[in-house]
Amino acid sequence: MVTLTPMEFDILLLLARRPGQVFSARQIYEAVAADSFDASWTGISSMVYKLRRKLGASIIETVRGHGYRFTPE
Repeated sequence: MVTLTPMEFDILLLLARRPGQVFSARQIYEAVAADSFDASWTGISSMVYKLRRKLGASIIETVRGHGYRFTPE
């Protein structure tokens, strides 16, 4: 069993609903955390890093200069 924070779960859900689609950090932030006072869109990369550590590095791909996409195995 993997334990995710609410924001980690929301990011994973956003990406998993549209596998292959690239989301910028700002798009992810606006979709899952825009109303959160303790987050910023620049912190999305940290959340993605934590998700990769918990779920495996290959599950979320970085598209250089564009953002992130869910890549199911």
